[in-house]
Amino acid sequence: MFLMIGVSSVMAQNEKIDLSVAQKIKQEERLNSDIERLSYRLLDYAGPRLAGSDGMERGYKIAKEMMEEYGLSNPRIEFAREWPRGGWDIQKAYAAMTLPYYIPVFPAPLHRQMGRMDRSKAKSF
Repeated sequence: MFLMIGVSSVMAQNEKIDLSVAQKIKQEERLNSDIERLSYRLLDYAGPRLAGSDGMERGYKIAKEMMEEYGLSNPRIEFAREWPRGGWDIQKAYAAMTLPYYIPVFPAPLHRQMGRMDRSKAKSF
């Protein structure tokens, strides 16, 4: 039984690989990749997208615009459920390191839900 599996796996590895196709794929990736622009738009430009926040709606709109740019027909935003508004948007957050030199730090408070339905009362930790 083990001999049959071993022989069949060795025989299956005799496939010829066309290296020119692999080179074409690598060249396409290197020259025409859009991953940097996509990652910037979805991660940095859209920013945090906590449920029920303005960032979530901003992320929806940006993703829809990107789909339209790529020529997808009729992209639309569909909601699985309604999220209650309020409580998740950052109004103001600031921190700075003063020693050994001054440098601002841009914090984003983390929230967790303690089994409550009212997200606006979630405690920061």
